Amino acid sequence: MNKYSSKAVKTAATVGMSLAMVLSAVPAVGNATVAQAATVCTTKKSYKVNDVYASKTITGAKVLADVQTEAANAIKGLDLTKTVTVGATEVEYYLGYKLDATSTPTKASDGVDVSSATSKVTYGYYATTGDSITGYPVINADDPLKGSEVIIAVRGKTEIAADINAYAKTTIGQEWSDGNAPTGTVSITDENGSKTTGAVKAVYSIDGTDVSSTNPTADTNLDTAKSVVVKIVVTTAFEDYSNCAEVGTGLGITDRYTAKNVYNEIVSAFDKASLTFENVKPGDEVEFTKTNTASLGKVTILSKGAIPQLDIDFKAVLKELARYLDNTTDEGKAVERMLDMDTAMNDMFKANGNLAAAEKYDEDTEFKTTSAYATAADLLEDFNDFETYLTNLDTAKYDRVTDAKSVLEDLVNSYVAENDGDLLDTYLTSLDKFYEKFVDQYGDAGITKANVDAAIKQIKNGTTFTDLKGKEVTIEKSDYTTFKENSGVEEYMTKFEDMYDEIEAVKEAVAKTNEAYKDLIKNDTSVKDFLTNKDSDRKLTSGKEFSSIKSNLTVDEYKILKAYKEEVLDVVLTLETKEVGNSYVNKSAKSIYATTAQLNTVLNNIGNGTDLDKGVFTKLDKEKGEFNWDKLVAHMEKVESSLEALTTGIEKLDSISLTVNDRAAIIAADDAVYFLTGDGEDNLTSAQARTVKNADRKVTELMEAYRMKFGSLNAELNGWVDKGAGNWAYYENGNAVTKWVASGSDWYYVKGGVMLRNSWIASDAQGTKWYYVDDAGKMVSNTTVNGYTFNSYGVWVK
Repeated sequence: MNKYSSKAVKTAATVGMSLAMVLSAVPAVGNATVAQAATVCTTKKSYKVNDVYASKTITGAKVLADVQTEAANAIKGLDLTKTVTVGATEVEYYLGYKLDATSTPTKASDGVDVSSATSKVTYGYYATTGDSITGYPVINADDPLKGSEVIIAVRGKTEIAADINAYAKTTIGQEWSDGNAPTGTVSITDENGSKTTGAVKAVYSIDGTDVSSTNPTADTNLDTAKSVVVKIVVTTAFEDYSNCAEVGTGLGITDRYTAKNVYNEIVSAFDKASLTFENVKPGDEVEFTKTNTASLGKVTILSKGAIPQLDIDFKAVLKELARYLDNTTDEGKAVERMLDMDTAMNDMFKANGNLAAAEKYDEDTEFKTTSAYATAADLLEDFNDFETYLTNLDTAKYDRVTDAKSVLEDLVNSYVAENDGDLLDTYLTSLDKFYEKFVDQYGDAGITKANVDAAIKQIKNGTTFTDLKGKEVTIEKSDYTTFKENSGVEEYMTKFEDMYDEIEAVKEAVAKTNEAYKDLIKNDTSVKDFLTNKDSDRKLTSGKEFSSIKSNLTVDEYKILKAYKEEVLDVVLTLETKEVGNSYVNKSAKSIYATTAQLNTVLNNIGNGTDLDKGVFTKLDKEKGEFNWDKLVAHMEKVESSLEALTTGIEKLDSISLTVNDRAAIIAADDAVYFLTGDGEDNLTSAQARTVKNADRKVTELMEAYRMKFGSLNAELNGWVDKGAGNWAYYENGNAVTKWVASGSDWYYVKGGVMLRNSWIASDAQGTKWYYVDDAGKMVSNTTVNGYTFNSYGVWVK
């Protein structure tokens, strides 16, 4: 019935007992101690009563005059510009400052005036222009350079007291209340390496004088304090062995740029050792010799002990890298995978020798619960993902581990075989709710690659969320593992992955707003400038409204403008209307893949908020439900079709060979002349105007010739038309036909509308029967003509 149907299906009780027996046969995986943290405690320190265990200096009081003076001096002492290289792009920043709650910085190059600040001054470096750099977050104009902003603010009792209480709360878990100093404990390590606590209290000093009983929120002395120190003071003597040194990376990783440098050095060292993050085995060594990583020296990446875990120093580096590398990039994914492997190894091999969650699978549980199935499936996925790292286990241990894996497979397969339909239906329903919630959550702000990556990761790793109806929904990681090859699940994953293309399409469209379509008037003018300045004389003057643009746009210019509409505006905005009562309202919608900023970029490029934008593109005729763009399209399409009618429409017509079937082309050409010498005249180039003038003469000639041959152009021909000299023509609704036509008791044959005379007519292509019409065009019957005999039906008989 499914991919598991070929597996041996065991009863739940039997399977549970099998795993228990396998696990009980696995001896302790080793005596190796799992490192608990990236710290080393080596130094003993004794604390007596009233010793200071920890302290923090808090910034003192600052009045408005101090803020203004300090800020002005600080800004004047800095460079006016700064250049930072991001990837291969140089990003320019300017020195700027903001007063109080303002959001847009003032450039320091225009002079520094902070005298109007009332509470604070923020200064730093801000991006001069926007930059979209591959592999990095978009940098918008006026975005602050990371870490460059400095805030100088008025400080008094309220602000200082908040900082004092925050430090006390963070350090010992208590704040000041009434007149009591906060007391608590700090975590220390005893001589045996065990965690214990020491008793302490918090005090603070103002300009060197200790204060213990006064609640800082009520201490008016803080309004003028220049120096404030919060101290954690020992109240019961203790010895502390936790004067620990962090096993820090020491590699200078402070942001995504420095992290990228360290990552590249790691990859270089792995390459030199002919290794990758994916194929390293327990015992493999890598030597680091580059600038940033040389301090690591030679490292055994994965230990050869019972638990194949990461070297503690190398793991500390990876954790630091994970803080700064985007997990949607190849670098971030590689680091994340290795850290996941380390976690999985510790999950699978506990120090006591049992596999993770083994106790869930005994004869009492009987593996009936979905949670037990999910835990087993997750553990099985760990086996499958990281089995390559187990190859250095001795044979006996490796065999027992693979036996346990086999039992887990049977457990999972049996459960799925028995519950497959219900499980899949539930999972697909959960995915559907997840997709709806995702679009609803991110659509307004604009769906990004980071959003999509996170969603895909949530599906693969499992997540719990609240759907649009407020109900909690869980997506199990184990369900993805089980059903990921199901067409329904693949369809949902494809829906998310297709979003990448939609996001790229929006980015490309937004990029085109500044670069593409400048050839609209064959120079370096933007679409916005073109629309604003085009007038009837084709000169760049002041702003013009829709009617002027509509009446002056050439066909070639319209094609470019239409391309702009379809390739840019339509990608980020859908023009829609809704009928309400006797009128229409604008229900245009932003693309869920475009941010509001991207939409505004496009709209601003065509004059968002001006008569231009609303005039040319988005202004709505509420009575007809049409946007002005619809009206422009209709007008310009008529210009195009009219030109077509005067060129290819009549180019093969002449007065001599004119037929009745040419009537429609002549009428269309006559209408085209009328339009292109009237409402559409200003839409023509000089060459097109000459074409219309020449076509006008030809149309006049064709009309006269048609009237001479067929009568009026204003009515369609029907029936017989006397052509003179015994010649006749026959038409149906203006069309020349080929058929037998009865007139009274006689039959006549017309071919292409022309009556045949003195002619033989075959009944079919094979000449099965033959008929003859005489000089008057009448079919002969019951007679002999020139020796040929015809019966009563007019058929020649031999």
